[in-house]
Amino acid sequence: MNTINKLIVICCAIVLTAIGTNCGIAQPLGQWRLLNPVAAYTVRTNPLDGNKILVGNWANQLYRSDDGGTTWYIVETGETSATNWLSSVCVTRQDTSVVIVGGFQFTGLKRGVSNGKFEVVLIDSNFRSMMFIAEAIVEGLNGTFYAARGATYHSVWRSTDIGNTWDSIAVIPKDETTRLLCMAAHPTIPDLLFIGGTKCRIYRSSDAGITWESVPVLNGEKTMYDGTEVSMIRFSPTNPMVGYAAITIIDHGTKNDGGILKTTDGGLNWDRVAFPDTSFWAVSVRTLPNGKEEVVAGGFRQRTSQPGEVIGDSLVYRSLDGGATWEQYKNIEWVISDPSSPICNVWTLHVAPADNKLYMGTEQGIYVMDDVSGIAQEHRSAKAGLSLSSLPGKRIRISDLYPQASDATWSVYSMSGTKVAAGTIDVGQAQTLSLPNCAAGMYMLVWGSNRSYRTVPFMLEQ
Repeated sequence: MNTINKLIVICCAIVLTAIGTNCGIAQPLGQWRLLNPVAAYTVRTNPLDGNKILVGNWANQLYRSDDGGTTWYIVETGETSATNWLSSVCVTRQDTSVVIVGGFQFTGLKRGVSNGKFEVVLIDSNFRSMMFIAEAIVEGLNGTFYAARGATYHSVWRSTDIGNTWDSIAVIPKDETTRLLCMAAHPTIPDLLFIGGTKCRIYRSSDAGITWESVPVLNGEKTMYDGTEVSMIRFSPTNPMVGYAAITIIDHGTKNDGGILKTTDGGLNWDRVAFPDTSFWAVSVRTLPNGKEEVVAGGFRQRTSQPGEVIGDSLVYRSLDGGATWEQYKNIEWVISDPSSPICNVWTLHVAPADNKLYMGTEQGIYVMDDVSGIAQEHRSAKAGLSLSSLPGKRIRISDLYPQASDATWSVYSMSGTKVAAGTIDVGQAQTLSLPNCAAGMYMLVWGSNRSYRTVPFMLEQ
């Protein structure tokens, strides 16, 4: 799964189509760009440097980029034979080299530095399941870390030494919710925390996680259908009294059991604003350059649900008016990085603190929302020491300022994800590739080894 031969690379152009009767929302100028066609269960960026990206994959593997998604390295946080998913990753503000990871099918938490050397810092004494499922590790305003355990016991954990040691500070009753999924710290109010669980429960703590209360989520009720989960909670950067939560449909047994929730009173009360029959896993909020606030939601379908049974797979929407009306990103040419699991779920939407870029982690790849003009410029530029120029006669010439090991290879993919050519890299010299059987148009070059590679889009001329 993690080799160059299994990469399927495409660029994803987005056409935005308004839904509903309100067409007053301005159509944005932008497109999703694929950064890496590997499963991404969470995406996190360095709080001080947006070029440094970490992506939670499976089998104890993190994908790391230090140049904004051009070059990627695999960081192993444990045995790669493990059957787990790194769905909770936290990069600390106090020391941005420190990373704390957990996830689905984990038995605790690990702490390390972004280039490796991870160690277990929290584990169940009886080695029972100790999962931190859906971005369930957060850093509070005062630098304290919190984590919501989603299996065996519904306990809340706290660390005051950048994740070195952890203490259990609270337990949420299992008769109220069968699993804890996500956690969120309020962006401006110290000690205000939130947890999302099954039965569409949202728990709120105003005393740094010591006590918790279940708050209303729909029409004054504190719960919804048993087969629903709150999988992500995000607050507005401009009006922190406003927040949004994604509802996931795990067991579809009734209508009106999905959607996006909203609060306007700092999380004391929530209510649904859109999509009562659609399943979501991810939601984000960011401020655009024109001052408007953007809410983006990503859809999700449980693997056990049949296509059409639950609506959500491959759906991505955005709202510029607080959830009153929504636009859909259509014609996303989803990468199928894993043919055995072709579901196009959106696992995370991450707004980078350093540069306000929006990242989308999906079952099939990592994407970033870019301005169209910026993409056009990137096609012409050198990337991470890799300079590419198109030549007449369907040829391209590549110069690499930072050549890799002698076993490095190159591959060329069409925009539909088909590998059209491949070969061995001539280390230490410029290389001309001839692509006589390819039609003129856009392609993607993948250049490197299994553990470190670069990707460059290019135009092939006649």
